[in-house]
Amino acid sequence: MSEDKKESPAVEKEVTGKKVKEVVRLKGIRKVASERLFQSLQVSAQTTVSGVIEMTEMVKVRQTLLSQEKETGIHFTYTDLFVKVVAEALKRHPLLNSSLIGDEIHIWENINVGVALAFEVRGGGGNSLVVPVVHDADKKSLLEIHERLSELTQKGRNQRLLFKDLADGTFTITNVGVFGGGRIRRTIGTPIINQPEVAILDTMSILDTPVARDGQVVIRPMMNYSLTFDHRVVMGQDANEFLATLQQLMEEEPSVLLLS
Repeated sequence: MSEDKKESPAVEKEVTGKKVKEVVRLKGIRKVASERLFQSLQVSAQTTVSGVIEMTEMVKVRQTLLSQEKETGIHFTYTDLFVKVVAEALKRHPLLNSSLIGDEIHIWENINVGVALAFEVRGGGGNSLVVPVVHDADKKSLLEIHERLSELTQKGRNQRLLFKDLADGTFTITNVGVFGGGRIRRTIGTPIINQPEVAILDTMSILDTPVARDGQVVIRPMMNYSLTFDHRVVMGQDANEFLATLQQLMEEEPSVLLLS
């Protein structure tokens, strides 16, 4: 019996044909993030819907802001714009800015938008996911949102985020651009809710795409998105109404909201 035990690893190694190059221990913030993501799927009824938004007007707004960069010294990102737009949409659809506590839905007065960021973990092991929060995003100007996100990003890179930077989020945005992924032409995702929130929005690459307009095929900048929501709280109609508002804000009236 002892001989069989000794032979097992050798046999397995021969069958699999693979050798371990490095062992990275799951620990610290990476372990916490892994446990929270797994737990999230166990405690809520998560449903994901996807769609596409034309970004012509949003691109124009950002180009206007970037044209002023030499004078202002401010480099606005799409994430800055998304936080502002999402905060406005949550004001109009507060059910998505809530948490299920026991058998009660708590709709939060504060709109605290978290932004998922990935940072390299010291000691190897790739990146770890954290979600710093822009508190009271609905009450902040676009400039204030930009300044807060810049501060949080810098603190994250230096591993100096505090508990208060990560606490009390009510809704989360995850964006491929934030991960340095401008080269990644991702078109769909299934984000996992950041508990105890009830929804998370995944915004993806803005791509020039052929679309039909007035019987003609034209090229437009389009962005795919995915919204995961807790079906125990948010019904399909609630999610659709929130997304319709989000689309309206991005396609029809972003300059009013973002440049005022």
